[in-house]
Amino acid sequence: MHVSISVDPEADDPAVVGLQIARVFGFDTIEDFAAAAAEVEEEEPEEEAIELPTSYPAGWNKAKMRRYMRAMRNTAAKATAVIAANAPAVEASVVQEAVGMSGPEYAGSMASAGFAARNTRGVTDKPWEKRGSTYTIDPTLAKLVLEVADELGIEY
Repeated sequence: MHVSISVDPEADDPAVVGLQIARVFGFDTIEDFAAAAAEVEEEEPEEEAIELPTSYPAGWNKAKMRRYMRAMRNTAAKATAVIAANAPAVEASVVQEAVGMSGPEYAGSMASAGFAARNTRGVTDKPWEKRGSTYTIDPTLAKLVLEVADELGIEY
């Protein structure tokens, strides 16, 4: 994806331009964008650091995953973490049992995952797919989901 923003330094309000740039990267505010940038700057490489991908499939990054996980119902966030913990594939019945909900209640809760993905700018879809009765997730995205779930205290 390629995005262009035209700026007239003499006419455009810097705050508006900053907000436009933040939104291109999937942030709602300049402050969120700056905080994510500060997280990247603060990381100091360790001597034997494990190389993490600089980009994830479907436009995901850590800040977007954090926003996504916070935007869902708690049960959908837990289900997403369970899917990730069982990467690359897990039966829906295993996830539903881990969440502890009945079929219709579970389905309603999981709908919030789709809404959260649509409201997370810069990503193309949920971090997982469901085909038939099986959830699948890319292993690199699974690691990112679990890292964010741990940070947010989501039990799985």
